[in-house]
Amino acid sequence: MLLLSSFVASAPGAAADTEPGAIGPAPTARYLDVVFELFLGRSPSPGEADVWSVVAHRDGLRAVTRSLAASDEWAGQRVDDLYRTVLGRPAEPAGRAHWVARIAGGLRLEDVAAMFFGSTEYYGRAGGNDGGFVDALYEALLDRSADAGGRSHWLAHLRRGMTRHVVAESFYASTESRFDRVAATYREVLGRAPDPGGHRHWAERLLDSGEVELAASLAASAELHLRATGLPAPSVRIAVVGPGTPYPLTHSWRPGCPVHHRDLVAVQFPHLRDGGGVAQGVLIVHRAVVGEVAEAVRALYGNGFPLTMARPVDDFGGDDTRSMEADNSSAFNCRRVAGTGTWSQHAHGLAVDLNPRRNPYVSSAGFQPASGAAWADRSDVRPGMVVENGPAVAVFDRLGWGWGGRWSSGQDLQHFSTTGR
Repeated sequence: MLLLSSFVASAPGAAADTEPGAIGPAPTARYLDVVFELFLGRSPSPGEADVWSVVAHRDGLRAVTRSLAASDEWAGQRVDDLYRTVLGRPAEPAGRAHWVARIAGGLRLEDVAAMFFGSTEYYGRAGGNDGGFVDALYEALLDRSADAGGRSHWLAHLRRGMTRHVVAESFYASTESRFDRVAATYREVLGRAPDPGGHRHWAERLLDSGEVELAASLAASAELHLRATGLPAPSVRIAVVGPGTPYPLTHSWRPGCPVHHRDLVAVQFPHLRDGGGVAQGVLIVHRAVVGEVAEAVRALYGNGFPLTMARPVDDFGGDDTRSMEADNSSAFNCRRVAGTGTWSQHAHGLAVDLNPRRNPYVSSAGFQPASGAAWADRSDVRPGMVVENGPAVAVFDRLGWGWGGRWSSGQDLQHFSTTGR
């Protein structure tokens, strides 16, 4: 059966190792391998993997799949498929370039396909007569023989002057075709039949959004991410904080702090754990940096960087030392810089600390937390350590945040802030 969804290769099954203690290859890299194969029939180059990882972390998975489905490479392959399957021959260079340009200009693939089916060349391949043409459309687009009533209906339309192109468009727009194509796309992208609600929803949406949008949406789903990587998708949620919420900030905020609790939000996100598996984390940050922090936590997850835990400092009674000794990654805490009267960047909600025990503050006075001494050898890079050229520093560099590991007087290896302080 010739369906537009038959132009999308089947997604490979997951090859993820989900055994405890084995994080395996970075989740985003595994996901990109699957969607590149799905849309382009190949693996990404190292440079492409780097670029598209940034897109996935910054803009989300759907930005990746929509861009791949809108690429000239994808369009060229689909045009080649149309020439081969509809016209039975290779595309000539000029014709291929013409249709790729039309698709790039916004013409939907369904419309291009209808033009191929409505062409004089296809009409000739179908016998050069209206009956053969209608019979061929039924077989190609509905995967069945024409029923007598339907055949008579379309022959009458052709006799009255309806163009072959419009007839082909009508086949694509039919309820039967749309339901068939939705089912085929689900099988090819997700490896299963659609649920009834999804089936109806997308069959209706195909009239406006097109099958490419369906494929891009399914490929960006949490279901495909789990299938590709063995891990949940890096979904980030934002929640309000303050009195009467799950994050009351009882110990970490008080009147007189440099920001009001109404200026803060909770960023809820999944994170990898060093021992394997996924946990949920929370960082309380200023509203102004929500997008940057969301990108950062998606990148840490997608690059395989584990966190021991990420809980509000309130869970430790607002005690920064207790939080650090637990190796807790955190953000907002209304406190001063140790030994000074200056507000910490954490008091503004503009700083994040990652795995403090593995990445201690190092000064002539020793290590903070004290247990960070076990991680003093920075040449022995272990999971969750923040090091130059590592994934954590790379993402915050890209965001324009400063890293305390570059300070000239004492190194705060856990600390990132918008100001560099």
